[in-house]
Amino acid sequence: MDTLPNTIDSSARSDFASCAHIYWERHILGLQPLAPAIHLIFGSALAAGLAAARTRFYLDGWPREAAEGYGLWALIADWGDRITDIGEVGTLSERNQTLDRCASVYVQYLDTYPLGEDTFTPRPLNQPSGRTGVECPFAIPIPGTEHPTGGPWYFTGRMDMFGDMAAPGGGVVRLVEDDKTGSSEKNWTEQWDMRAQFPGYLWAAHQLGLPAEGVLVRGVIVYKNSTEFPHVIKTYPQWRIDEWLDVLRHDIKRIEECWQAGYWPKAWGSACMAYFRPCDYMPLCLAQDEAPWREAGYRVEFWDPLKGA
Repeated sequence: MDTLPNTIDSSARSDFASCAHIYWERHILGLQPLAPAIHLIFGSALAAGLAAARTRFYLDGWPREAAEGYGLWALIADWGDRITDIGEVGTLSERNQTLDRCASVYVQYLDTYPLGEDTFTPRPLNQPSGRTGVECPFAIPIPGTEHPTGGPWYFTGRMDMFGDMAAPGGGVVRLVEDDKTGSSEKNWTEQWDMRAQFPGYLWAAHQLGLPAEGVLVRGVIVYKNSTEFPHVIKTYPQWRIDEWLDVLRHDIKRIEECWQAGYWPKAWGSACMAYFRPCDYMPLCLAQDEAPWREAGYRVEFWDPLKGA
């Protein structure tokens, strides 16, 4: 029987909710496409650059210019030798996402939210380590759960930042901050209302003794010749956070049922073609024998939010 992890994060829960087969391929078998989508490469590199710059500036006390330069180096290193130009193959949005453009967006982001002058400031976590609130990993036991192999399930994740934002009338608002890279969307602020990641972050923050009042979502919208940086603060009343926890526990029970039955059904629905692109695992679903396709098009890699913590 496949090994069932005792951890679950927002992405894993979302994958299972959309398609149990995706969850099995990605989180049980650890299959990742050999050639990840360009938007994932772009977003990963930008996040790596911002995290490195913030860590050097806020945690290590580097001068702003040196921290920004180190972040740019981290961005390029994260991108590595992966695809940089997909020509006419991808959509217009995908063709805009090159290494050069990623570096340019990184500079624009830090011009918009300058280190040391930003209205949002990371603060030390309420933990013995005293780590500043940049790249905050967590693994928290989920009450009311028991993993089939013993012990509880753990809710895991990594907050981009935790800190204080200056309030217009004075004082500060304590927030979790998360950066979201994407393309133009009409209802950008509304799309986060039912994003389970954010009530999950607030629940996790409170379990860690961090009294977060909401989530600051900062967007990076890449157009052909420009970039926009919208932002919004999302708050969730306690009843919605409680509801999120109930849904998480319910989904965990369904995951256990699939694991015990050894059956991870395919969605046969919108998850197969989300965002107008085929699911990463469609070649496997279309094959009667998945084994040859796994070997040819996938590598085994598990994402660990606690790595390096």
